[in-house]
Amino acid sequence: MEELAIKIAETLDISVQAAIDMYPVIRSQFTWYLVLDNINTWAVLLMFVSIMLTGVTLFIRFDLDKYNCRTEEINEDWVAVDKVFKKAFLLLLLSVVVAITTDMIIPFLAPDILLIKNFLG
Repeated sequence: MEELAIKIAETLDISVQAAIDMYPVIRSQFTWYLVLDNINTWAVLLMFVSIMLTGVTLFIRFDLDKYNCRTEEINEDWVAVDKVFKKAFLLLLLSVVVAITTDMIIPFLAPDILLIKNFLG
């Protein structure tokens, strides 16, 4: 832990004692940062997958006829594709909301970690 405190002190240009005092705060902020960053990464991945799935089902949906002309009933294939389309679109909306929310929450829950990242990177 002392080596870590010395590196933090060098990075932030503070005393080693101040770095030791800041360690619990930085550790908890780093934990929040990692959790929210992982959630954000998975949300973006789900967003791209749902965009592709929404696009494919949308093209299939446009290609199928909604009504069967002979029986005047709704086509079962269209209903199945429509269900998948609605679920994929809902997943797209949900993943966009989660990605935006986690991007907005990270600076509030881990401000010191973002400050250190900006100094180093």
